[in-house]
Amino acid sequence: TPQVPRARRRGRGLGDRLGISTALYNLGYVTLLESDYGGAESLLRESLAFARAVGDTRSVAAALFALGIAVGYQRDYAGEGACY
Repeated sequence: TPQVPRARRRGRGLGDRLGISTALYNLGYVTLLESDYGGAESLLRESLAFARAVGDTRSVAAALFALGIAVGYQRDYAGEGACY
């Protein structure tokens, strides 16, 4: 959606890294549900990076769980295992 890049820029401008992580996770999860596993992987990896940067363990766990699903559907079983 066109709002995503604008929201990402706004969040980065405000320095709200946890908010960015949450937004990327939500978008990645929806993308996963739409069966765009590569797109979901990209968004979830970015979400994970922001979550780790702020030290939010719940967001890290959620991103890793969803990322494991996304890479598993791409038959990257080693990558899937690394997420769990």
